[in-house]
Amino acid sequence: MKRQKCWRRSSVDDCERLREIEQAIDELKDRALGGAVVLVEGRRDREALHKLGVAGEIVLTSHRTLLLLAEGL
Repeated sequence: MKRQKCWRRSSVDDCERLREIEQAIDELKDRALGGAVVLVEGRRDREALHKLGVAGEIVLTSHRTLLLLAEGL
């Protein structure tokens, strides 16, 4: 993932939060490429993950019961 720079006026906490978010996205990308199924609520969530570079199987949960969702996995 392309790393964002912290601006001079950003606090250390902001920069640390940004690093943690980037690490979480990288981990999600790695797990998805490794075969993990990513569950999201809706279409826009899936689109956002695609824009962040997450590939692999992303399943929408909003239009299925828990039973149907589990059976489909």
